[in-house]
Amino acid sequence: MPNYLVYVFSYAKVEIESESTVLPNLLFYDSAGESVQLNKYRNKIIVLDFWSTTCGVCFRSFPKYEKLVKKYKGRDDIIFFAIGVANPHQSLDAVISKASTLPFDFSYLFMERNKNNNAFIAKYISKVPVVIIVGKTGNIAYIGGGAMVYNKFIYRNIDSQLEELIHK
Repeated sequence: MPNYLVYVFSYAKVEIESESTVLPNLLFYDSAGESVQLNKYRNKIIVLDFWSTTCGVCFRSFPKYEKLVKKYKGRDDIIFFAIGVANPHQSLDAVISKASTLPFDFSYLFMERNKNNNAFIAKYISKVPVVIIVGKTGNIAYIGGGAMVYNKFIYRNIDSQLEELIHK
């Protein structure tokens, strides 16, 4: 039933197609606290897995995300980041500290709530986990929420969207 509902009521896909949404210039940080701009990865497919330290589903999804990262390892046209989003009551350092204890082999970036990021957070990642795929042109090509996005039997899962973008 969820697959049918995703297929029929694919609101995120319709919204993206109708807006031709370009990923805004968001402010991210690496584990050293240095700012990172994603626009330096133009002409690459960027996969962003947004998570929070208070999200159990996020942590259960990490092994699936790591498997996806390993599947496309070695490709220079795709880059993966797990984006730790600070909660309103949490410092960025606390999120960075939590990520340093995790046993996964993928790259992390971190995002705090500020004037630059709040509108994006409210519109696209008010609930985590959320995976956003940005195409080579900088447009958002996919938004998927929850653990279902990794299920190979779900219509418009992450893997099928990546394959579609690779072959464009």
